[in-house]
Amino acid sequence: PCRGVTPFRVSSSAAVTVHMTGSPASVRKLSSAASFPHVQPQNEEEAGKGHSWHAQAGWAVGCAGLVAGLGQLLSEEKVSAEEASSPAVEFAVTNNDTPQAIKTIERLAGGQAQDAVAAIKLVASKGLLTNPDLSVRKEALAALVALLDSEDKREAAWKAGLFKAVLTLASEASKSLSTAEHAAILPVASAALVKMADGKGKSVGGSELTSMLNLLNVPGAPGKPDVIEALKLISEEASTLSSLIKAGACKTCSELLADSSAPSSAKASAASLLANLNKFEGSWSASVVSKMPEWNAAVKGIAFLTVAPHPEEARQAAAKSLATILSSPTLSLQEEVAQAAVSALSLLISDQDTPTPLKSEALVGLRWASGNRGLLMVVSESPTPERVMAMMGEESETDVANAMGVLANLAQQSGEIAERLCVAGGVQAVVKGALLHRASLPVRETVATIMETLVATASDDCKMRVSHYATPVVLALARTQDEAMQVRALEMMRKLCMNNFNKFTMQKNFEVIQDLVPFLIRKHPTQQAIVAECLAHLASTDNAYYGENARAVGEARAMKPLMDLARSRDQRVHRNATWALACMTACERNHVPMRAAIDTLLQVVERGSPAAQRYAVMALSNMAATPRTRELLKEKQAEAILRKCAQANGNDRMLTELVNRTALLNLKRNGTQVFNIPPP
Repeated sequence: PCRGVTPFRVSSSAAVTVHMTGSPASVRKLSSAASFPHVQPQNEEEAGKGHSWHAQAGWAVGCAGLVAGLGQLLSEEKVSAEEASSPAVEFAVTNNDTPQAIKTIERLAGGQAQDAVAAIKLVASKGLLTNPDLSVRKEALAALVALLDSEDKREAAWKAGLFKAVLTLASEASKSLSTAEHAAILPVASAALVKMADGKGKSVGGSELTSMLNLLNVPGAPGKPDVIEALKLISEEASTLSSLIKAGACKTCSELLADSSAPSSAKASAASLLANLNKFEGSWSASVVSKMPEWNAAVKGIAFLTVAPHPEEARQAAAKSLATILSSPTLSLQEEVAQAAVSALSLLISDQDTPTPLKSEALVGLRWASGNRGLLMVVSESPTPERVMAMMGEESETDVANAMGVLANLAQQSGEIAERLCVAGGVQAVVKGALLHRASLPVRETVATIMETLVATASDDCKMRVSHYATPVVLALARTQDEAMQVRALEMMRKLCMNNFNKFTMQKNFEVIQDLVPFLIRKHPTQQAIVAECLAHLASTDNAYYGENARAVGEARAMKPLMDLARSRDQRVHRNATWALACMTACERNHVPMRAAIDTLLQVVERGSPAAQRYAVMALSNMAATPRTRELLKEKQAEAILRKCAQANGNDRMLTELVNRTALLNLKRNGTQVFNIPPP
């Protein structure tokens, strides 16, 4: 009784048996018959006579058998869901039975994932979205939106060409918004567009992008948030950026951001779209978006969106977009707009009511801005540095690292800015953050960068403040397991020790000499050389003769490791260790304890490098000024060794004068002690 199926009167089992082959022809007949189980007359004669109850019951049993046959074929995967349902949908469309066609598609949508994909393909292949009947298009569109609930289904719809079909439907509806049916279609179509655009690799042509932008320009059109969200998702594919710029996306986004009646979600999507457009570096067919006349107004609109009374999600998206824009190496902004962007982000981190995620995005933006030479002065002259310092006590280590990154970028630009940060309490703020997140590697790296920058400046004030507040932090960095960080920290310590004021305060406040001596036994020559130099600088004070730091070096048991290092084959380690020993002899109280070092010093005089020989001669000259050590030097034939050294280095005027005018005189009598040991 069903069209396309040869009439037969059999039981359900017989019907199943006849069509169990699973051939395409059999499947089409089964699906057509099973989808329409109503009884139809076989011919005009039967139509005139009517059907008995027995006949109707027989046909009903037969159709039930057909359904069972299809079910078994599907379960055994002898036929796909699309093959089974396609004739039924086609028959329903041909006979204007739209409810039946949609019902078949919805039945597939409620099944397994492959059945839903089959339903999507049927929507495309049977032309339901291009049907002349508007109600058919509307129902098919609603069914399609319900289907697009996972990535594989959205991908199937995209590949089937449904994105263009839905866009065409939306464009037609936007031209007839006066009618209720068209007005109802547009938001549903917009929802379908954003679902299909959700994924990577979605390349859209210029004409389609223009159509989407035109939808945003229709006054009072519903569904704008979904359309701009779809454009944002499409812009994540780099190949579409040029087409979007040429289609006028920048202007549309700028107008949307300036529209007070536009939803917050739409503005947030517009901000994200602009951030993606700013990544485009230009080509022969399109210039960078920052050269567009609407660019500055758009960025200013994003800045206003971050601080305006909008939902947190929209403000956070705007702040993230602003940070992305500020990270561009080719950023071009008017000064007024740059000030607005920096001020907005600075205001966010200073407001106690600002949610933490929003503050985090603002800090990222400020870190990028502070690293941009074009925005440097804007950031440094704003209240940003002081507000960033207040963020050092945050619980989030990422926020603290970003806040420190802002200060590091500012300090690296000029010594004047670095000194200004120190005076404003930057060192104390960094120490606070470092102690709070001492186990965080990003924080540790940023702390090291800031401290390196401050101690490398020509400002003594910066060095004094770092030594006064951050010496424990620098020593903690030197104790990490990272060798590169150890070297960086010790190099910072070396520069701090070169300041005369720091020599006293660092030892008085932190007993830094006792902390540095254990580093001498490390196996890294670079670290050994740096630590030996630090001890030499610390011991070389103006009042070294009366003890002070020179005596502290001896009390810290530095002599033995320094003696070992003085024999090192590494020239720098060899010289610096001998230099440190010479500085220890500047204190008369060290002379007797240092008698064990006499053999080492004499060996350096005999076979050391020229620089190390000078320091060894100075050390022996100092020790010769003390009676007890002078006698020991005579016993070890120090005079002969010194004369031989002077003869071998006759061209070294400084060395020969040290030997002849100081060391030899002190050996003969209590002469002048050389206590001011100069650096190399």
